[in-house]
Amino acid sequence: MELLKHLSEAAGVPGHEAEIRGIITEALKERAETIETDQLGNLIAHLPGDGPVVMIAAHMDEIGFIVSYIEKDTGFLRIHPLGGFDVKTLISQRVVVHTETGDLVGCIGAKPIHIMTAEERKKLPEMKDLFVDLGLKEERVRELVAIGDMVTMRQDFLVGEDAVSGKALDDRAGLYIGIEAIRRAKKLACDLYFVGTTQEEVGLRGAQVAGFTVQPDIAIALDTTLAVDMPGVPGAQQVTKLGGGVAIKLADSSSISHVGLVKAMKKLAMER
Repeated sequence: MELLKHLSEAAGVPGHEAEIRGIITEALKERAETIETDQLGNLIAHLPGDGPVVMIAAHMDEIGFIVSYIEKDTGFLRIHPLGGFDVKTLISQRVVVHTETGDLVGCIGAKPIHIMTAEERKKLPEMKDLFVDLGLKEERVRELVAIGDMVTMRQDFLVGEDAVSGKALDDRAGLYIGIEAIRRAKKLACDLYFVGTTQEEVGLRGAQVAGFTVQPDIAIALDTTLAVDMPGVPGAQQVTKLGGGVAIKLADSSSISHVGLVKAMKKLAMER
């Protein structure tokens, strides 16, 4: 669990995955024969074996932001999203701005409802309406913060009886599962590549490059999905359940899973 905590607390928005890459390298250095990084930042660990070439991949990046503008007089930051956010969940959330000289904690704000017009109150907030308040004067903000600095959510890693909560579990949980599976594997019946991919949250960019590099016979992506066993969700839409076991994807908007591989995974899951 300490490894999952370490992965969750690490910072790495798309294009800034170096810290996570270092954690994976340390975790697999005694197990993998080679660990390399390609030009896009993908980490590729190779565990040679006899059999088909298998690639297990999980993405290293998390949704986050970069600083796009510093407001005059106030020093408030405007931020550009890297990945998809439900904007209404962001107001009053704490964030960390990662600068060259250290980390700064701020809070996401927006125009207070008390001074909104009647029309403004009817509208959902947009990304352009938000700002980050660092609690510093403009001059100090400009000394410390640069355009392009990474911004991540600030959230504690908590362990409950049957679940954990934390930042960036999409997809640090997938990385953790892959690393632990490799650590525990006693004998391989395949030529295995474990890949920590980059820039998934902005279009699967790292995975596409890694696929061409490894040329696998079988590719398995470890990622998170919705747990929809919650109030207000009709039974027909409750295709997953928290604690109900692994979810095996059949299809989504851009891909269809290999039917034979899906059947094999379902059989294996039932046996275990």
